Amino acid sequence: MKIGTGGSGHIGGPGRIGPPVAGDDAGDLDDSRRQRPDTPVYGTNRDADGVRAGLAAATR
Repeated sequence: MKIGTGGSGHIGGPGRIGPPVAGDDAGDLDDSRRQRPDTPVYGTNRDADGVRAGLAAATR
């Protein structure tokens, strides 16, 4: 698992994973439900595009 820059010079580079953060890429705190247990993004090792797709697929 690679989190952060890992020496690549930028976050989000190929092969990099990271958790979604409410108030940042996961929306505001009202949207934090999209990253709770039993949602597509919870507990996964996704890259930035995968996190966005998982958050978009989450339902109420």
